[in-house]
Order: sequence, then C-alpha cells, then structure tokens
Amino acid sequence: MKTLYKYILLATLLLPLLVKAQTYEHALGLKVGSPFGISYKYCMDDKNALEFLATGWPFGPRGTILYERLKPLNHSQFSWFYGGGAHVQLYTLTSVGVADDFKLISKKGLGIGAEGIIGIEYKIRNAPFVSDFTLKPNFEVTSFGQYALNYDPSITFRYILK
Repeated sequence: MKTLYKYILLATLLLPLLVKAQTYEHALGLKVGSPFGISYKYCMDDKNALEFLATGWPFGPRGTILYERLKPLNHSQFSWFYGGGAHVQLYTLTSVGVADDFKLISKKGLGIGAEGIIGIEYKIRNAPFVSDFTLKPNFEVTSFGQYALNYDPSITFRYILK
C-alpha cells in the first residue's frame, strides 16, 4: 500500500508538466481513495462548478453534492478549488449476536453530513482527461446516534464529455 501512495505522490508532482487551463463543461470518471466511487463534474463557468459523487463505504452507499469555487494557478496552467456541500449515507450494519445463538443481526440506518473540499486539478494537454487530488473533510451524524469526522483523501480521473 505504501508503494501505491508513492506512485500517487509522484504522479501528483509530475502532472503539472502536462497541464493547461481548464476548458471543459462536463466530465465523468472514477474517484480512487477514501471512498471509492463515481464522480460527475459540471463546470458552470470558469469559476464555479458542481460535483456529484456516488461512493461506496463498507457500510453502504453515499451520495454527495458539492459546490466548488475554481481558482487558476500559475497563469492558468492548472487550478485549485475549494467549496462545500452535503451528503446522505445509507447504512447496513451487520453483527453476530452472541445472546441470540450467534445469529446475524442487521440494522439499517441513515447518515447526514456536511462536507468541505479543497484540491488541485490538472487538465492534461491535448487529451480529453482531467485529474485532481482532493481532501474532503466531512462531519456526519447517523440515525444510530453516532457521529464521525473524516478527511477523505482521493484522486479522481475523469473523461471530458464536453
């Protein structure tokens, strides 16, 4: 796993050599990291974007909507972004009940949370691909009365649709 992180870090450092300004409206791709899932990004203009995530966690699926403010870096060679949004998480918790003769016990629940996001995005020159590295701190409250605070690092690879 440490080798994977070294390659990800190396790719993140080398990608600025292959980038140009953000020039797309719709992009669809995979988010790799914590959590893994599908990402769709809609750039409303050169400063504002919406990102929709459908991700999977060990306990169930999550849907996230993020508003992002885009900022070009280094004469528009690449950009960084920040923003926020919200998510809904469906939970299915399964455990073995010792008092119930080792029967599986399953509980279903819901989690609702607030998200922040900050990242760096690279548009690969002369190719219909864009990649980003993000940190997505979030806070969640569940219907089980629990709460969680996470930071969710990931890399996203998207194909530009338009």
